[in-house]
Amino acid sequence: SLGHRGRLIMDVGLAATSAISTLIAIALTVVSVGGELRRKTAYTLLARPIPRWVYLLGKLIGITLTMQVLISLKLAATAGTVMLHGDTVPQAFWAGIWLSYLEMGLVVAISIFFTTLAVPVLAAAYSAGLILAGNLAGDIWALAQKSIERGQVEAGRMLEVIYYILPDIEELSLRHQAANNLDIPEGYLLSATLYALSYGGLALLGAVGVFSRKRLL
Repeated sequence: SLGHRGRLIMDVGLAATSAISTLIAIALTVVSVGGELRRKTAYTLLARPIPRWVYLLGKLIGITLTMQVLISLKLAATAGTVMLHGDTVPQAFWAGIWLSYLEMGLVVAISIFFTTLAVPVLAAAYSAGLILAGNLAGDIWALAQKSIERGQVEAGRMLEVIYYILPDIEELSLRHQAANNLDIPEGYLLSATLYALSYGGLALLGAVGVFSRKRLL
Protein backbone atom coordinates (compact mmCIF):
# COMPACT_ATOMS: atom_id res chain seq x y z
CA SER A 1 0.00 0.00 0.00
CA LEU A 2 2.91 2.33 -0.72
CA GLY A 3 1.54 5.83 -1.10
CA HIS A 4 -1.91 4.81 0.08
CA ARG A 5 -1.38 4.61 3.82
CA GLY A 6 -4.27 6.94 4.64
CA ARG A 7 -6.59 4.98 2.36
CA LEU A 8 -5.63 1.71 4.06
CA ILE A 9 -6.07 3.15 7.55
CA MET A 10 -9.48 4.54 6.60
CA ASP A 11 -10.67 1.28 5.06
CA VAL A 12 -9.50 -0.95 7.90
CA GLY A 13 -10.64 1.50 10.57
CA LEU A 14 -14.18 1.74 9.22
CA ALA A 15 -14.45 -2.02 8.70
CA ALA A 16 -13.15 -2.80 12.18
CA THR A 17 -15.43 -0.21 13.76
CA SER A 18 -18.50 -1.73 12.10
CA ALA A 19 -17.60 -5.35 12.89
CA ILE A 20 -16.51 -4.87 16.50
CA SER A 21 -19.34 -2.47 17.32
CA THR A 22 -21.89 -4.91 15.89
CA LEU A 23 -20.64 -7.72 18.12
CA ILE A 24 -20.66 -5.45 21.16
CA ALA A 25 -24.16 -4.17 20.37
CA ILE A 26 -25.54 -7.70 20.04
CA ALA A 27 -23.89 -8.84 23.25
CA LEU A 28 -24.99 -5.74 25.16
CA THR A 29 -28.58 -6.07 23.97
CA VAL A 30 -28.83 -9.77 24.76
CA VAL A 31 -27.31 -9.31 28.21
CA SER A 32 -29.32 -6.18 29.03
CA VAL A 33 -32.75 -7.33 27.81
CA GLY A 34 -32.55 -11.12 27.82
CA GLY A 35 -30.50 -11.24 31.02
CA GLU A 36 -32.97 -9.08 32.92
CA LEU A 37 -35.89 -11.23 31.82
CA ARG A 38 -34.10 -14.49 32.59
CA ARG A 39 -33.02 -13.31 36.05
CA LYS A 40 -36.45 -11.71 36.60
CA THR A 41 -34.85 -8.40 37.54
CA ALA A 42 -37.13 -6.66 35.03
CA TYR A 43 -40.27 -7.80 36.82
CA THR A 44 -40.15 -4.94 39.33
CA LEU A 45 -40.22 -2.39 36.55
CA LEU A 46 -42.76 -4.23 34.39
CA ALA A 47 -45.08 -4.70 37.37
CA ARG A 48 -45.71 -0.96 37.32
CA PRO A 49 -48.23 0.60 34.92
CA ILE A 50 -45.60 0.93 32.19
CA PRO A 51 -46.42 -0.40 28.71
CA ARG A 52 -44.05 -3.08 27.53
CA TRP A 53 -43.35 -1.18 24.34
CA VAL A 54 -41.99 1.66 26.46
CA TYR A 55 -39.62 -0.78 28.16
CA LEU A 56 -38.31 -2.05 24.81
CA LEU A 57 -38.09 1.45 23.34
CA GLY A 58 -36.14 2.61 26.37
CA LYS A 59 -33.73 -0.28 25.95
CA LEU A 60 -33.34 0.51 22.26
CA ILE A 61 -32.59 4.18 22.89
CA GLY A 62 -30.25 3.52 25.82
CA ILE A 63 -28.16 0.85 24.12
CA THR A 64 -28.05 2.76 20.83
CA LEU A 65 -26.80 5.91 22.56
CA THR A 66 -24.15 3.86 24.36
CA MET A 67 -23.00 2.40 21.06
CA GLN A 68 -22.95 5.83 19.46
CA VAL A 69 -20.48 7.03 22.08
CA LEU A 70 -18.29 3.98 21.43
CA ILE A 71 -18.47 4.45 17.66
CA SER A 72 -17.62 8.14 17.99
CA LEU A 73 -14.45 7.28 19.92
CA LYS A 74 -13.40 4.63 17.39
CA LEU A 75 -14.03 6.86 14.39
CA ALA A 76 -12.26 9.78 16.06
CA ALA A 77 -9.24 7.52 16.57
CA THR A 78 -9.37 6.51 12.89
CA ALA A 79 -9.58 10.11 11.69
CA GLY A 80 -6.82 11.16 14.07
CA THR A 81 -4.52 8.41 12.82
CA VAL A 82 -5.13 9.42 9.22
CA MET A 83 -4.34 13.05 9.98
CA LEU A 84 -1.21 12.11 11.94
CA HIS A 85 0.10 10.45 8.79
CA GLY A 86 -0.40 13.70 6.87
CA ASP A 87 -3.50 12.70 4.91
CA THR A 88 -6.83 14.49 4.78
CA VAL A 89 -10.06 12.96 6.02
CA PRO A 90 -12.53 12.71 3.10
CA GLN A 91 -16.00 14.23 3.29
CA ALA A 92 -17.60 10.80 2.96
CA PHE A 93 -16.04 9.80 6.27
CA TRP A 94 -17.91 12.49 8.19
CA ALA A 95 -21.18 11.65 6.47
CA GLY A 96 -20.57 7.98 7.24
CA ILE A 97 -20.66 8.70 10.98
CA TRP A 98 -24.41 9.29 10.74
CA LEU A 99 -24.86 6.04 8.86
CA SER A 100 -22.81 4.22 11.49
CA TYR A 101 -25.22 5.50 14.14
CA LEU A 102 -28.14 4.23 12.09
CA GLU A 103 -26.46 0.87 11.58
CA MET A 104 -26.07 0.38 15.32
CA GLY A 105 -29.70 1.32 15.93
CA LEU A 106 -30.72 -1.28 13.37
CA VAL A 107 -28.50 -3.93 14.95
CA VAL A 108 -29.93 -3.22 18.40
CA ALA A 109 -33.52 -3.38 17.09
CA ILE A 110 -32.88 -6.74 15.43
CA SER A 111 -31.20 -8.06 18.58
CA ILE A 112 -34.15 -6.98 20.72
CA PHE A 113 -36.52 -8.78 18.35
CA PHE A 114 -34.66 -12.08 18.65
CA THR A 115 -34.22 -11.61 22.40
CA THR A 116 -38.00 -11.60 22.81
CA LEU A 117 -38.22 -14.83 20.81
CA ALA A 118 -35.43 -16.99 22.19
CA VAL A 119 -33.06 -17.53 25.09
CA PRO A 120 -30.00 -15.23 25.18
CA VAL A 121 -27.56 -17.66 23.53
CA LEU A 122 -29.87 -18.38 20.60
CA ALA A 123 -30.88 -14.71 20.33
CA ALA A 124 -27.23 -13.73 19.97
CA ALA A 125 -26.66 -16.44 17.35
CA TYR A 126 -29.76 -15.46 15.34
CA SER A 127 -28.89 -11.76 15.47
CA ALA A 128 -25.27 -12.30 14.44
CA GLY A 129 -26.33 -14.64 11.64
CA LEU A 130 -28.87 -12.20 10.24
CA ILE A 131 -26.45 -9.27 10.39
CA LEU A 132 -23.72 -11.34 8.75
CA ALA A 133 -26.11 -12.36 5.99
CA GLY A 134 -27.15 -8.72 5.65
CA ASN A 135 -23.56 -7.79 4.87
CA LEU A 136 -23.78 -10.16 1.91
CA ALA A 137 -27.11 -8.82 0.67
CA GLY A 138 -25.53 -7.16 -2.35
CA ASP A 139 -23.90 -10.43 -3.41
CA ILE A 140 -27.20 -12.26 -2.98
CA TRP A 141 -28.94 -9.73 -5.24
CA ALA A 142 -26.22 -10.08 -7.88
CA LEU A 143 -26.50 -13.87 -7.70
CA ALA A 144 -30.28 -13.61 -8.08
CA GLN A 145 -29.94 -11.56 -11.25
CA LYS A 146 -27.39 -13.96 -12.71
CA SER A 147 -29.66 -16.90 -11.93
CA ILE A 148 -32.55 -15.24 -13.76
CA GLU A 149 -30.35 -14.47 -16.75
CA ARG A 150 -29.31 -18.12 -16.93
CA GLY A 151 -32.93 -19.24 -16.99
CA GLN A 152 -33.08 -20.33 -13.33
CA VAL A 153 -36.04 -18.09 -12.66
CA GLU A 154 -37.42 -19.85 -9.58
CA ALA A 155 -34.05 -19.88 -7.84
CA GLY A 156 -33.51 -16.25 -8.81
CA ARG A 157 -36.88 -15.15 -7.45
CA MET A 158 -36.24 -17.02 -4.22
CA LEU A 159 -32.91 -15.24 -3.82
CA GLU A 160 -34.65 -11.92 -4.45
CA VAL A 161 -37.12 -12.68 -1.64
CA ILE A 162 -34.21 -13.51 0.66
CA TYR A 163 -32.55 -10.24 -0.33
CA TYR A 164 -35.63 -8.20 0.59
CA ILE A 165 -35.96 -10.00 3.93
CA LEU A 166 -32.35 -9.47 4.95
CA PRO A 167 -31.19 -6.11 6.32
CA ASP A 168 -28.99 -4.52 3.66
CA ILE A 169 -26.10 -3.44 5.89
CA GLU A 170 -24.08 -2.27 2.89
CA GLU A 171 -26.77 0.36 2.32
CA LEU A 172 -25.67 1.95 5.60
CA SER A 173 -22.01 2.30 4.73
CA LEU A 174 -19.89 4.88 2.93
CA ARG A 175 -16.71 2.91 3.52
CA HIS A 176 -15.91 2.57 -0.18
CA GLN A 177 -16.43 6.28 -0.81
CA ALA A 178 -14.41 7.26 2.26
CA ALA A 179 -11.49 4.92 1.50
CA ASN A 180 -11.28 6.07 -2.12
CA ASN A 181 -12.17 9.74 -1.53
CA LEU A 182 -15.24 9.54 -3.77
CA ASP A 183 -18.29 11.78 -3.83
CA ILE A 184 -21.44 10.72 -2.01
CA PRO A 185 -24.22 9.77 -4.45
CA GLU A 186 -27.06 12.28 -4.50
CA GLY A 187 -29.89 11.29 -2.15
CA TYR A 188 -27.86 8.44 -0.66
CA LEU A 189 -28.02 9.65 2.93
CA LEU A 190 -31.77 10.23 2.77
CA SER A 191 -32.56 6.83 1.27
CA ALA A 192 -30.24 5.08 3.73
CA THR A 193 -31.83 6.91 6.65
CA LEU A 194 -35.35 5.99 5.57
CA TYR A 195 -34.31 2.38 5.03
CA ALA A 196 -32.70 2.04 8.47
CA LEU A 197 -35.64 3.66 10.24
CA SER A 198 -38.16 1.52 8.34
CA TYR A 199 -36.40 -1.81 8.89
CA GLY A 200 -35.53 -1.00 12.49
CA GLY A 201 -39.10 0.14 13.14
CA LEU A 202 -40.49 -3.12 11.78
CA ALA A 203 -38.07 -5.12 13.93
CA LEU A 204 -39.11 -3.15 17.01
CA LEU A 205 -42.81 -3.59 16.20
CA GLY A 206 -42.23 -7.32 15.87
CA ALA A 207 -40.48 -7.37 19.23
CA VAL A 208 -43.34 -5.45 20.85
CA GLY A 209 -45.87 -7.87 19.34
CA VAL A 210 -44.04 -10.91 20.69
CA PHE A 211 -43.20 -9.32 24.04
CA SER A 212 -46.76 -8.13 24.63
CA ARG A 213 -48.04 -11.71 24.43
CA LYS A 214 -45.34 -13.21 26.63
CA ARG A 215 -46.17 -14.20 30.19
CA LEU A 216 -43.43 -13.15 32.54
CA LEU A 217 -44.77 -14.60 35.75
